[in-house]
Amino acid sequence: MLSLCVSTLAFFARSIDVGCGRKAALHGTGPPVVFSTGLYGTMPTFLYNDLFSLLSKNVTLVRVDQSLVSETALQRVVRALGVDKVGLMAHSSFDVSILASSALRSAVLCDPVAFPAVAMPSMFATPELASPAVELAVPVLSIRAEQSYDPARAPVPEFLKPNPADASLWKEVTIPGVGHADVLDDVWADMGPHFIPWTNTPQSPSTRAVRRAYRKEVADLALAHLLAEVDLLPVVPE
Repeated sequence: MLSLCVSTLAFFARSIDVGCGRKAALHGTGPPVVFSTGLYGTMPTFLYNDLFSLLSKNVTLVRVDQSLVSETALQRVVRALGVDKVGLMAHSSFDVSILASSALRSAVLCDPVAFPAVAMPSMFATPELASPAVELAVPVLSIRAEQSYDPARAPVPEFLKPNPADASLWKEVTIPGVGHADVLDDVWADMGPHFIPWTNTPQSPSTRAVRRAYRKEVADLALAHLLAEVDLLPVVPE
């Protein structure tokens, strides 16, 4: 089953050279959107097959063959595609500094997790972890899975939540009844709570139906945001 998922995804993807020995896979048709998977891009793309299928009908998802999507990686993708800017979609932890990149048009973040800042309340106080300030150059839509922020459970720690420097560019939507891993395909979503405390997941006989509806809602919200200026977004050349 696993090998079939991987090979199917690879079969339908086009590949481009982005320089420095790196390549990027292109999934779908339409304006380019760089996709950053969870755990700083180390999670395999095939964990998101269902979400990819929903998104790739309207945008071209770009997956660079390096774990961390950096400013340099974005610039390479832009040059390789011959476009001015690209969209970004990220799940969980990623390099939040890229939200200030001149290569971006807009961004969608699913349960964004940022590397914390270190705060010093006073000269003699114990250093504390704090929510990092994040500079934004583009409109950002943050989609949050409610159960991952429920204080009655084991929520995402406050110091891991990005703190946008310009709140006018940051829009937040919370979807009830789902957790951090539910955007993944069912097999992997089932495994999520065993590895990440704040993952949580709906517990009912209809869990998989809830996830399907959640992934569809995430895709619809993401596409509406990413394509808001579709007349300005370039089409990926064939």
